[in-house]
Amino acid sequence: MKYELMIRSIPTAEIGIPETHARIVSAMNSISPPWGFGGRGGPPAPNCGRELLAESRLSKHLGPGVRGSLVYSFRAGLRDAGMSDDFMKIEFNPTRQDYQALVQEVFPEYIHAFSPYSAFVGDADWGLADWPEEKKCVTNSRYGIYRIYPVHFLGNVLCQRTFQKMPGDLVTVLSRDCEHVELMGEGVLIIQTSRIVGKAEADAINELLWNRLGRQRPGSAS
Repeated sequence: MKYELMIRSIPTAEIGIPETHARIVSAMNSISPPWGFGGRGGPPAPNCGRELLAESRLSKHLGPGVRGSLVYSFRAGLRDAGMSDDFMKIEFNPTRQDYQALVQEVFPEYIHAFSPYSAFVGDADWGLADWPEEKKCVTNSRYGIYRIYPVHFLGNVLCQRTFQKMPGDLVTVLSRDCEHVELMGEGVLIIQTSRIVGKAEADAINELLWNRLGRQRPGSAS
């Protein structure tokens, strides 16, 4: 079983990759292994050179069984599109880590550190299964989502674009069906469950939350 944590933020041309990387490394140093660097430093800032993206591999700086990378977009020619995001992806087997600690304690720390517009935790296979339909329904990740994950952070603008609701509205509507929902930073943190779940349960959670929000799930029959 391979879970992934994905966290996406919107860069600006005014704040370069070295400055962004230094801020993230500082935040990761305050988080204990296996999810952070635990004060041991981190990788140097990558250089885009002539490429559109620059990657910094984190696996050597995280704990056993946890792999990850930071990817930064070249600051010239940024577009209002997911392809211009900065993002961090972490991969791990949830049965071999303290998954509840990640969800309840570390994930909120990541959100405060990255100021993302979207972040989630779930099985990598769910995204692979979703992709054939997702690419038809959601052409820009800054303007919509295909799946509501059991653990999901949604920024203010993404809430409005996807659900036509403010983050506070999601807290009101979803609280009775979720383990924990709260306003956090510029958005809302949804923890429907901090348990490890399989695809069938994740699909049921996705369907439930879309229905509660009064929206039709992308790709579903009219």
